[in-house]
Amino acid sequence: MDGNESPKRMPDGELSERDQRDLVALADGTIAGRRREALEARVAESPELRAALERQQAALTALRSLDEIAVPAGLR
Repeated sequence: MDGNESPKRMPDGELSERDQRDLVALADGTIAGRRREALEARVAESPELRAALERQQAALTALRSLDEIAVPAGLR
């Protein structure tokens, strides 16, 4: 994948599974090297990818905040 690819869209207008997986990996820091650089370049050029990355980052923040919530003893 090079940095000039546009977002891959499915027939229903959604991003492809690969783009979704790559954005998850970018948001959680598990993508590295040239693949990361190429994806960051694509995100910088695409408002659609940028918005999808922002949603993914918000979702990760929300999930990580769950660690801070005390679980009642009856639910453990």
